[in-house]
Amino acid sequence: MKRNLLILVSIPIIVGAIVMSINADQEYDFLKSHGKYSACKIEVRGSDIECHFTLDKVGETSKRMTKPHAYIFEGESYRVYYHDSIEGRYYIAFDKPIIDTSQFSTSSGVIESWKEGGVMFNYEIDGFQYDRFQHISSDMTFSNNQTVPILYKLDNPGIAYLIQ
Repeated sequence: MKRNLLILVSIPIIVGAIVMSINADQEYDFLKSHGKYSACKIEVRGSDIECHFTLDKVGETSKRMTKPHAYIFEGESYRVYYHDSIEGRYYIAFDKPIIDTSQFSTSSGVIESWKEGGVMFNYEIDGFQYDRFQHISSDMTFSNNQTVPILYKLDNPGIAYLIQ
């Protein structure tokens, strides 16, 4: 009896979680295809990041999230999508960095590994080796050990991006 009650209670919770997940994915797709975008500046807070940006109707705001991985650095900027009709929902596009090229220089890197959605590459600047992960769009492909052009930040060479 208790087991049947547990099953009856669990099913709506599981179905609800799946529906919410599908709705969130559809919402993000809508934001990316129909929304506006702004520049989001990253601030690292322990194991979380806070993304600061300005919206047309709201002004300055931010979104705090669990740090997606170890390769998001303080001061980086990414595109953040939003729509005026969906308050409080934002999509930060980590595959769309915003780069002020006056603060960067060019070099080359080597692809260590890649899969759809992300690439790991390494490079050397002034005798120091760096490893970097970058989110990429689904239309980009690479091969392991491929040499690629990169931009690295002059005052923080640990920040680098593939030149697309």
